[in-house]
Amino acid sequence: MVISRRLLLVAGAASPASAYGQCVIEEARTNILFPSVPSTTDNWITQGAVTFGSAGGSVTLPDGTSSTTSLLAATSTAVDNRDILRNPGPAATGNTTYTVSAFVKSSAGSNAYIQVNGDGAPVGYYNLTAGTAVVGQDLGPGATNKSVAITPLANGWYRISMTFTSGPATTSLLVFIGTCSVVSTSGDNRSTAGVVGHGIYIWGVQAEPGAFASSYIPATNAPVGRAPRCGR
Repeated sequence: MVISRRLLLVAGAASPASAYGQCVIEEARTNILFPSVPSTTDNWITQGAVTFGSAGGSVTLPDGTSSTTSLLAATSTAVDNRDILRNPGPAATGNTTYTVSAFVKSSAGSNAYIQVNGDGAPVGYYNLTAGTAVVGQDLGPGATNKSVAITPLANGWYRISMTFTSGPATTSLLVFIGTCSVVSTSGDNRSTAGVVGHGIYIWGVQAEPGAFASSYIPATNAPVGRAPRCGR
């Protein structure tokens, strides 16, 4: 099921307002996934025939700044799983609703996936051309109440997210973000042939208890909480 976002803000965005000029109140949230700007020197690691952060030139990020270290790029044309993951994953609890999200942009037509390993292994697939998303076939049973969302932004960026209820034995969340070509509700679609030097740009990763992706909460070396606020 694809659901819409109740609120989406990045740094520098205008505050949302109701028809009566009142802003939308955001509930308190905590980003438990850090650093939220992935770097292979800070516990984010790559898997497969891929490199992260060393190619792709400069790209304008969703917050208006620029980066030369945000591209997850294939290093071969072989069929492979290509992703980055936070290892070790952040601590988590069982029977809890979480939402994992990221800002992504396609390079050379690649699509994206989010996978989370805990007690269960849900996966979501995201078409970065059509702006559509589906809940994929579970890679391991345990998680329930799964849904996905995709929100278009400027300059070809999307905010993608996956919401699920963790299995009862969950103690941490291993978060994978990778490239794919097939976006389907059936089969394991993570493997794809590479286009050398191309893939997806990744920025602003977040994992939070809650049933939808709240506005972006930057985190560097520890979980970061945000009190209820007027969407600023």
